[in-house]
Amino acid sequence: MEIDFTLRADPTAAYRSLGAGSSTAVLFLHGLTGSPVSWVPIARAIAAEGIVVNPALYVDSPFASLLPVLRHVVRTIPSIGGDIAHPDRDEYAYDRTPVAPLATFHRALSFVRDDLWKVDCPVTAMVSGEDNVVGPRTLRALRSNLPHPPRIVALRQSRHVATLDFDANTIAEAVLQAARPEAAVHSPSETRE
Repeated sequence: MEIDFTLRADPTAAYRSLGAGSSTAVLFLHGLTGSPVSWVPIARAIAAEGIVVNPALYVDSPFASLLPVLRHVVRTIPSIGGDIAHPDRDEYAYDRTPVAPLATFHRALSFVRDDLWKVDCPVTAMVSGEDNVVGPRTLRALRSNLPHPPRIVALRQSRHVATLDFDANTIAEAVLQAARPEAAVHSPSETRE
């Protein structure tokens, strides 16, 4: 089986380009850059399986509600990147995070949370035990707003950027397992912690 791990700027178009010959499509999203902002319409289209790793459904900052105003006063804040436990890995994040896009992202997340009930494919949520970027209320929102409980996989050795961290192989194995045509889709009753 050939698996395409190419990053796509437009994931919906990438899915459509797979063509009718593909029997399995897995939507894989990671953290802030792969947040569910684009996830809901894609997950509804593919109806195969969604795998999210430390997804963001909230901007976890005491200043989040002030972002629409702060964006006009403060251009950047210190980077929110680099949350990796592995001492030999780096995500090469920017030194600063621009506030204006963060404010837009914060606003968009409320619409995503409102639309989670529309996701009808099985969802596997892979969450790090220590995440200094995304707090636990995202997992609570997934559990309470998805129509079927997500399957939870604990990434106990990694922080937010788990795809580059100690649990990277666990994540890769989950994606490969989900992509196998013969892989059985888990039922909502198989949810575990």
